[in-house]
Amino acid sequence: IQADNQAIDCWGYNDYGQTDAPDGTYTAIATGFDHSCAIKMDSTITCWGGDYAGEADAPDGQYTAIAAGSGHFCAIRTDQTINCWGANWSGQTDAPDGQYTAIATGGAHSCAIQADNQAIDCWGYNDYGQLTPLPKVTLAVVSGEITTGVDYPITDTDTGDDTDTGEDAGDSAAQQCFAHHKFGAEPVDVAKTADKQTVLAQLSWGYHESIGCYLTLDQAALSALRAAPAPWGFPAGDAEAAQQCSAVHKFGAQPVDVAKTADKQTVLAQISWGYHESIGCYLALDPVSIATLRAAHP
Repeated sequence: IQADNQAIDCWGYNDYGQTDAPDGTYTAIATGFDHSCAIKMDSTITCWGGDYAGEADAPDGQYTAIAAGSGHFCAIRTDQTINCWGANWSGQTDAPDGQYTAIATGGAHSCAIQADNQAIDCWGYNDYGQLTPLPKVTLAVVSGEITTGVDYPITDTDTGDDTDTGEDAGDSAAQQCFAHHKFGAEPVDVAKTADKQTVLAQLSWGYHESIGCYLTLDQAALSALRAAPAPWGFPAGDAEAAQQCSAVHKFGAQPVDVAKTADKQTVLAQISWGYHESIGCYLALDPVSIATLRAAHP
């Protein structure tokens, strides 16, 4: 679609007329194996090219988004429901009921994001697990108390008691936990951009009377890690650093969970102690955790 006049240009293999773009103005386009469909300015759909399974038979109605598979199309109507057409040998056009905000199609499968809870639904061919989305991530909201998300307890290595911070209950989580652990008065950087100039992820203290102090990544960190082209993680911690630093700060003798799946069954990210003579103890979000968080769906 041209930027200046919203007309369509096509090029390449043309045995089935797939590059013979129609006249008019358009807002979106999707191309399959030998066919294409586009949404007009009036929100209706037009299709052209190969039509061996009805994939070029444009449906009636008005639409806001469209995606193409090898032999099928799916589009989101203006009422946020989904319509699919074309080849259906694996159920790839059997769209689910409900309302959706975004859609994508593979060769013979389709996935869409639900409007009400941002979960993903998939349908069609599934020989390689393409209908099984990565687990949804729910992270704790850092606000001095647990409000939503997953809790991450830190247990003291000296006493096993992480609830007695020596501070009044009215103090913030950062104040209470820093007073006890001598670490994290301010949010702690655990990932930066590759040039090390921009902080992508920070850890902050949370506190709850039932579990005591916990460290968490906030939602902004997850978004930033996913968007960054090549995040840089702090050097991974090691056993010697864990021994030295946990003795001082009273936590982290073992790697500490800071993100889990929403069902709390799968750990997605851990931090561990590192040490350098120029900066002392630091917490590291290891490269595996960064990769896992970047791959996980929010």
